[in-house]
Amino acid sequence: MRRGIIASAMLIALLASAGAQSLATIDAVPGLQPGSILVLTLKGEASRGQVWGTGVYTSDSSLASAAVHAGALADGQTGAVIVEVLPGAASYEGSSRYGVTSAKWGSFGKSFRFLTSMPASGSFAQPLAGGIPVQPAAQPTLYAFTDDTALNRITPVAGAALYMKVTGTTGGRLWGTGVYTIDSAPAAAAVHAGVLAAGQTAVVRITLLPGRPSYEGSARNGVTSSSYGSYGASYAIEAAPAGAAVVPIIADPGAANRIQGAAPGQTYAVWVTGRAGSGSIWGSGVYTADSPFAAAAVHAGLLVEGAAGPVIVRILPGQASYEGTARNGVVSAAYGSYGLSYALEAAGR
Repeated sequence: MRRGIIASAMLIALLASAGAQSLATIDAVPGLQPGSILVLTLKGEASRGQVWGTGVYTSDSSLASAAVHAGALADGQTGAVIVEVLPGAASYEGSSRYGVTSAKWGSFGKSFRFLTSMPASGSFAQPLAGGIPVQPAAQPTLYAFTDDTALNRITPVAGAALYMKVTGTTGGRLWGTGVYTIDSAPAAAAVHAGVLAAGQTAVVRITLLPGRPSYEGSARNGVTSSSYGSYGASYAIEAAPAGAAVVPIIADPGAANRIQGAAPGQTYAVWVTGRAGSGSIWGSGVYTADSPFAAAAVHAGLLVEGAAGPVIVRILPGQASYEGTARNGVVSAAYGSYGLSYALEAAGR
């Protein structure tokens, strides 16, 4: 089916608007068919409405909340997104991502997903009526681990997706087929899954999954994986979006004072799992350097309890005093003078 652009008056108004007005759901646009493409201005809102699905969402899911869940927009960020209308699915998987918890659902008649870029030239009709051209989405950003041992240093949160730069190899320990045990070597899994060739270096997307009662071994693409019984966590691996900007990310070291050489003016992307009880924190917005990232990220509203994802850490000079507050289920304490501080920001998508 040839893709089309829906040029309704409602869509044109959204494209032309510089504000945060947005459709609630794609069901609000009449006549949409699978294959249609919407280019919308949305404000990401984690708590705007209910969401069903992961990656592919039911058509009655809140666009504003689904955009945050999918990583298309940060909570509170306004920007252009590309939405592809899809056929209904037999089932939809729920998960927690970027502070939004989606629910699972059974069969539904229509779906949608967010695209990171326009489909290939020739797939679209001419620019929208009224002289408003279709604008491509901003270049996406991938926060990628630069070594393939990072899975050993993070808390595996089912449903979270991370990126990793790996060089494909036919060696390394590997258990499973398609879905691999969490301690399987990503470089070998990438070749086994057909994502990379041996010796090829690229960024891959790893989706963390729950453990399984068993894993089947197989021989594929010159790599032999082993069978295994029950294991507590798993992952799947696939190619990362092409043409994205890649920013290195590190696993959570605990706090800013545990980053070697951290000094005011430096910025780090850190993979953090929100844990309100991970330790005492001091400050509000600006925290003492020994405050755990896991608790501060929940306090700052960047992650909900148990969710994982990238956050930006900006190292700041020490402050004369730090204010304590209660936010998002985390109570921070007041403190006097301290020699080094940090602030957290949402990672741009």
